[in-house]
Amino acid sequence: MANEASRVNWNFLYEKGLIEVLTEHKVDVRFKGQNGWTSDGWRSITCKFNEKFPSAHFTKQQLQDKEKDLKASYKAISNAKNESGIGWNETMGIILAKPDLWEKCARKFPKLKKHRKNGFPLFKSCEALYEGSIARGDMSFISTEPMLHVASVDEPVLHVPRAGNEINVAGPSVGSETNVAGLTLDREACEVQSPPSGM
Repeated sequence: MANEASRVNWNFLYEKGLIEVLTEHKVDVRFKGQNGWTSDGWRSITCKFNEKFPSAHFTKQQLQDKEKDLKASYKAISNAKNESGIGWNETMGIILAKPDLWEKCARKFPKLKKHRKNGFPLFKSCEALYEGSIARGDMSFISTEPMLHVASVDEPVLHVPRAGNEINVAGPSVGSETNVAGLTLDREACEVQSPPSGM
């Protein structure tokens, strides 16, 4: 059985598909136990995955092994990103570090080695799946809610309308400012328009 699992031809599409199926199952309490997925959870995950990829014919054990591998990679990279002197390229999902620092980090987190050249493009997907269920060791708090910027007294405030309203931002003019995102904000020209009545 171990040889069968090692012969499985995993590719990026299958790995991404497995993360998607796991994420769909994450919200159903029937499928999650205190220490991971329940037996019913794995049965459902295996069924859904093979429906998604009918020519794959993966077994429950093969999916469990791959999930364990992806989780270990995510944890290693997540921990490595917190090391001093380590950078992160979000787009490529790759750790950035000087060669000596990279080697030191790879010794500390051995799972990094296989992601040195190709990165781990599934990091964000794994973060959404595992955050809150992996002990990170740094007492960090990660929110899935977007961070809000609190404007200082001197900053213009751009009010975001509810769905159905439009924002009309005029081009640069006297008294306009450029914010951190590079958007030009004109204090007098920014206005929120309501949709025409009857919509």
